[in-house]
Amino acid sequence: MAGLSGFSYYKEITISTTNCDADLTNFPVYVPIVNDADIGGECLATGYDIQFADATNDNVLTFERLAGFAVASGQANGDFYVLVPTVAGAADTVIRCYYGKAGATDVSSPENTFLAANGWSAVWHLEESGNPYLDATSNNNDSTGGTYPDQATGKIVKAQDFDSANTEFIQINDNSSLDFGDTDDMTMTAWIKMETLASWNIACKWGAGGEIFIFYGLSTIFDDPVCRAKLELGDGADFAAVTDYDHGMAAGTWYHIAGRLDENNSEGLNIFTDGVKRSGFADPTSVGSMVNAAELIIGARDLYGTNPYNGLIDELRVFKGLLSDAWIKFEYYNSHDGHAAGNELTWGAETSTAAVPYIPKVIGPF
Repeated sequence: MAGLSGFSYYKEITISTTNCDADLTNFPVYVPIVNDADIGGECLATGYDIQFADATNDNVLTFERLAGFAVASGQANGDFYVLVPTVAGAADTVIRCYYGKAGATDVSSPENTFLAANGWSAVWHLEESGNPYLDATSNNNDSTGGTYPDQATGKIVKAQDFDSANTEFIQINDNSSLDFGDTDDMTMTAWIKMETLASWNIACKWGAGGEIFIFYGLSTIFDDPVCRAKLELGDGADFAAVTDYDHGMAAGTWYHIAGRLDENNSEGLNIFTDGVKRSGFADPTSVGSMVNAAELIIGARDLYGTNPYNGLIDELRVFKGLLSDAWIKFEYYNSHDGHAAGNELTWGAETSTAAVPYIPKVIGPF
């Protein structure tokens, strides 16, 4: 694939291997641009000319630009996810951010950054100011109802602030991409910040009617004086759950949590907090199909608002497959600073793309 052309400048971005324990394929790297006067002095007000390529500009990289890009007082601020073919585990990975191209059009592509063919069932950035809350994937698992939370400052740009007293939740209609059969593996991740501590449902697909015990969900369980992350699932006859008894979560602090189901592994139900795989596990092999006709609910267990969540939820993701220990760890480190310098990235200096003029060699006599 040909690289980018017509741009005036680029900066190299070095992705640190320090917290990347193995090669990660097709990883959507979070790239914030923070108070950058170089980019702000050259880019379009829309940010449409901020695009990405590999270290040699041989290959253009797909990306998503999140809402809220702005240039103010000559400084650019914005947030991007860039699909990097391989984030290396043995050495730093370098990509380029290009900018400064008049007339550039918008090529942000959420559905190709979080590609369904790569395993993404749904990715909710939860940055909207109201319904609908959009799924970044092509599965279009956008919200269809609920008692809506309030937009608030999130871990990554914006998040949703759920008030349990008002039984606030977001409803996502049933979709085959959110169903998991008896051979399907699954990973769920989210950033959460609880306002108060209780046993909350973060996201759940809880069967209705005769399916009521066919379900899966990511939640917290209150273990005075802390809360602990939990993943639970059932097929109507058998039930399995794993809880992080290694690490308690307090109110008012952001935590990255992940639950993972390896369907055919007797130690395959695992929980992660802040990128760390915790010591506990559960055996999910007796649990069969979790396919049901119910909605997926963000911020409660079901449409009745059971166990409503109280606090912030950001970057909720559902993956049909197994995200590795290394992936979950790096996802945490790549986003734990939020919109700030860091996130395992180091930016190089502004570099002009103008060709160095050719100066013929002059050979004497002089």
